[in-house]
Amino acid sequence: MDFLIKNNITKGCKIVADIGTYETKLLTVKYAAKNVNLENAEAFDSSSLYYGDDFNFDELARRVRMYSKSGGRHDVCVTLPDGMVENRIVSFKNRKEAELDKLIRKEYMTFGRVSPLTHVVDYAFLGKHDESGDMVSYYLISAIRKNIAEDLVSAFENCGLKITTISCSTYNRYLLSELYFDDYEHLNRLVIDFGTNTVRVSAFSGGVMVYCRNIGMGFETFASDVIKGQRQAGSSEISDTLY
Repeated sequence: MDFLIKNNITKGCKIVADIGTYETKLLTVKYAAKNVNLENAEAFDSSSLYYGDDFNFDELARRVRMYSKSGGRHDVCVTLPDGMVENRIVSFKNRKEAELDKLIRKEYMTFGRVSPLTHVVDYAFLGKHDESGDMVSYYLISAIRKNIAEDLVSAFENCGLKITTISCSTYNRYLLSELYFDDYEHLNRLVIDFGTNTVRVSAFSGGVMVYCRNIGMGFETFASDVIKGQRQAGSSEISDTLY
């Protein structure tokens, strides 16, 4: 909800879709009279729509329309799985804010497999803090393949839904545990998100995320290793026990 408000929400309804390789979660919200009201919350299994690094976006859009239980044309905010997004965190020391946009676009729009010719690249401010008298600012640069962005937007458009924001779960870093809620004393921490297929590790310094990495392992990897080591036991029983 905080993410929604900060990204220039306009009056009317908006659907927030957190697309996962195992499950997709939906929020339908309405903004009026300076209030954000939750109209509906749903979740559906999206594992059958995921093939390697590709999604069946046509069926995904159809299900989002169906499960959101909202008629008419709506704006949609989409969060993609980590595996579909390339991320990089960069830091700048004692730089004026007016300089950063030009600097990022000149030097950091190409990294790893990412190129502006093949990817849609954007960035977001993560925060800043003092380090031994120097003011250091941190930015998250994210990129998705152009064909993914085009297919995603087109599929939702065909269902009467307009995608206005595409983000990644690295940026939407929710800490819902009571352990971290309103915790301003322990600002240096390591957050590990143990997911179905991947593990996301985020390091915070002074309350600012300064490092993030996705590791290609998760619950499914762990379950497979346990099953291999316990061949005499039934795999379904092992999986049920782990869940």
